This record gives sequence, structure tokens and C-alpha cells, in this order.
Amino acid sequence: MLGCSVVSDGPLLQARQSDASPLPIELRVRRSLMVGRADAGPWIDLQNWPLSTDARLESPAARDITLKCEHVRFINRTRLTLLTAPAGDTTLVEDTTSWRQFWKQPLPTDDWITRNDATFAPQQLVRTTDLSSTFTEELKPGIGARAQLGVDAATIPEVAKDSEERTVTGLTRVRPPEDFGLAPSKGKELRFDLKRANAFQDFLNSPDCPSGTTVVCFGIGLKSLPPVVIKGKKLRIAFEQDQEGAELVIQPASDDNAEAWFRVEQGQLDLINAPLRIPTSRTRKYPQTLLQLQDSEATIQRCKLQGPDEVPAHVALIDVRSTTATPKFVSISDSFLSGHGTLLKTGNAEVECSNSAFCSSGVSVALSDGSTHGDLLFFHCTFSSGAVLDVSRATPTPDHSRNAFLRNCVFLPPPVAGDSATGFTGSTIVLTAAGDASSNCVKWWEANCAYAQKILHWMTADPSDGTATLTTDRRRLLTPAQKFQEVVGPNGVLLTAPLPKRSDLQPENLQLIPQCDAATRSLDGGPLGVRLPIGPDLTPTARPSGAPGKTTTPQKAPPKGPFRPDF
Repeated sequence: MLGCSVVSDGPLLQARQSDASPLPIELRVRRSLMVGRADAGPWIDLQNWPLSTDARLESPAARDITLKCEHVRFINRTRLTLLTAPAGDTTLVEDTTSWRQFWKQPLPTDDWITRNDATFAPQQLVRTTDLSSTFTEELKPGIGARAQLGVDAATIPEVAKDSEERTVTGLTRVRPPEDFGLAPSKGKELRFDLKRANAFQDFLNSPDCPSGTTVVCFGIGLKSLPPVVIKGKKLRIAFEQDQEGAELVIQPASDDNAEAWFRVEQGQLDLINAPLRIPTSRTRKYPQTLLQLQDSEATIQRCKLQGPDEVPAHVALIDVRSTTATPKFVSISDSFLSGHGTLLKTGNAEVECSNSAFCSSGVSVALSDGSTHGDLLFFHCTFSSGAVLDVSRATPTPDHSRNAFLRNCVFLPPPVAGDSATGFTGSTIVLTAAGDASSNCVKWWEANCAYAQKILHWMTADPSDGTATLTTDRRRLLTPAQKFQEVVGPNGVLLTAPLPKRSDLQPENLQLIPQCDAATRSLDGGPLGVRLPIGPDLTPTARPSGAPGKTTTPQKAPPKGPFRPDF
């Protein structure tokens, strides 16, 4: 690192070491400026890092790391190095004396400065001119190598205001914990035969199934599972094809009272490899909502969730409800969601969706009545619906505290374009009930997304109004920073075949032909939108060989959580 300026609350270098696989590191920093924000963390953070056993006096205290730090000035970096040893002991470098003892090299006292009157807020985007004007005294030119510390402000172009807002918004969004959606390291794993489906609720509530348990449900062919209520627990429910034969499909048992098939109250549910379908019937009453979360969290991983053909407008396939302003986390990855009405209705929740398809005659995602908090993130998703995002019932937030981030997504018309049941002749991205002002319910940030030519409108428009089009609406309502690298036009998005009706739609129907623009626009040269395969893997579980007549347990797959893109 030569001639750089860094402003951050996190470390410049964060590394984790292991005795089993040592990783030597060499870091060189010269003629640079390191500024910490308020309550900045350590500049170098060494986790699980062993101390050196080298007897040489010039050897650093940390093993397998070399640091060359010349003409570097630290401002508001009260902690310079933190080492946490495998045994749990810590070594903290927070002054020039301990710096010399730890790194075996000098750090001039006037190169380690604390100025409480000159800090930058976490959400503030700092320019090089801000540094030079704030720290005029500390950055007076020296001679030789110290003639210029940090970057030369004259060489950095000015950042556009709308691009700055995009950067700050992406950097400050809330992220779920790193282990969200993963099996607890010490959690139990239990197997449940779907032939005993009527006992499933009692099984989940029993002392043998504590919070943190993974329940593997196995079976073959069509199985019926009664409605389930989970209260105050964190459970993982996975499904697997037990043996060769008819593909496993799970549907709810008829119930006159159940509002939802799976209901979670003040808990968390991870649905994994689930082939769940709510049938359409005029003689039996099934729950119309597949998953209902009440002040709860959930992940949906490699699932196929299908709703009935007829549902009231207010009913959603996944219904996220909240009584507090603090958002919960909901993650959908590598999954296929299909239904006639709304697929996901969310209150105050942080929603992350990656490599998933949303196919509906109605709405893909809707914000609930009065909802105000929680961002929406979609990465490599394909939407085929009457409306992708319905904000008509959410409360406007002029400060745009709620954002929608979309990257590498594909937008298609609904499965049957012009279906009289939906009233749409093409896909509408943001559906509003109170004019343009309703778009203040969410701020739209899009990058490298592709639109099929049959999509007619950006916002709800009177079909008889020939002046409102996808292009004119986007130019009127979005800044250039909100729509990077859009893919439009007659060759933008082309499928291998026309979409079938919604009830017959499968993930394979969303495949792009190699010749269209969206098929090669991803950074890796691959397609935008969903990448197959998605949904459950119903290959029969491999069982290890055992003695004749002896029951064996299927091999446990390593835990795998949802992929989370960063914006």
C-alpha cells in the first residue's frame, strides 16, 4: 500500500491463523494516512493467532507475519493492533511503546494522533478534500518521502451526488449474522418418517426436539403433513427422498381452522430441500398460506414452494408479520416460488433472496400495511409476475430508510401474459395506489438487470395511456445511479420457449437462449437471472453398507447455508 488514505471503523487487515494450516502474511504500508471513525476497531486484527517462538530480537511478537510500516500517520486509531491467541489471551497495541515491543520497529509519537474534534460519522462518505481540510496541521508537507502523506486529492475525481448516495446506502445496510441459516455446531439431528405425519406436531414439541435441532423428514411419493405451529424455538426442517420411486411431494392435510401450513411465533425456521405444494380444491379446505412468521425469522434453502390456483388478494404464500419496528431476517436461496396471488408479503423485515425464481399471476413481493423498515435484496433472481414489488400499502418514508437492492436479475411478464384474472398486459415493477408519492415507500437500487421486451410499464399505469412506458417511467422516477447497466431491447431477454400457464411452470422454463444479451452479461460471462438447478434435490439418499439385516443411518451432509451477496 503506497500513498493511500484509508478511513474506516474496521481493520485494514483482519486475519485468522491456524496451527494446522499456517498462512504467512507480509504487509507493507508506506507514505499513507490511516484515519479511524468514532470508536474505530483495531487497525490490524489477528484472530486465533499464535505468538512467535522465534528467539531473534527483531522478530515480531506475532508468528508468520511481517509488517513494513514507513512514513504512516495514524489519526483517531486508538488501537493499532489486537492479537487474540488460541488460548484466548489477548495482546493489545495502543501506544508507540507497545508498537515497538510488538512489531520491533519504531513509530514516531507525532505519527500517532488522537483528535476527538475531528471524527467522521459511519454513514458519511469521506472525500480526499475532507481529509486535507480537516487535518491541515497534521498533513503539512515534509521533505523526501514525507512530502506527501496519503492520496493526492488533485488526482481523485469528484464523486457525483447520486452515486455517493448509492455507495453510502449499500455500505450501511443491515446484514444478518454470519451463521444465519447454518446448523448450530452442537445441535441435534433427528430423523422423522413421513408415514407418521400425524405425529409431527407432537414430535416437534417434545423434549427430545429442543431448540437448535435439525429434523430430517424422509419419505417417497405424495405425503400429507398436518399444519405445524412452532413457538419460541429455532428448528431446521429438511426433506429427503428416502428411496427410489415416485418423487417426494408434500401437501398439507385438510384443516378447517388453520390459517397457515407452517406458523412460527417468536422463533426461527429453516426450511431445507422442501418440495411443498398447496393443492387447489373445491371440496377440501387447505391452509392458503404456506409459511407465516410472527415476529420470527426464517431461511428457505433449495425449496420448491407452490401455492393454490385461487387465493384472495390479501393472502400470501409467505407472510412475514411484525409487531415491532426492529426488522427480523428472512433469507430465500436457490428456491422456486410459484402461486396465483402474492408470493411474499413482508412487514418490517430484512429480506435477502439469491438465485431464486418468483413466478406468479399476481405479485412477487408486497410490503404489508404500514411497514416502514427493512431492506430488500435480490441477487440473480428471475421474476415472472404481474407485479414484482407492490408498495401500495406501505407507509411512505421520505428519508428512504427502506431500500430495494437488485443485481443481475431478470424480469419477465407473468406466466400467461394478458391473463384476464390479473388485469395486466405486462409486468409492472413498482405498483402504487396513490401516484408517484407512493414510490417513497422504498428506494430502488438496480445494477445489471434485464427486462423482457413485453414488459410495458415501470409503475402502474392506465393501459389506455399510451404515453407511460417502461423507458419513460424509469427516466422520470429513477436517477442514473439507481439503474446501472440495464439490459433492454428486442434481444435483451429471450427464453428457449414461451412460458406455459402458471400451474405448469417449472424452473427449466426460465432458461435463457445463449444468443440473447442477458445470457452473457454477468461478470463471470454467464447469464443474468436464476441459474439452474434450483429447488430440492430428490435423489435418493445414499446409505452406507451395513451388516445384513442391520439398519444403517444415512450419511450426514455437511451443513450448508444460503449464499449472501454483498452490495
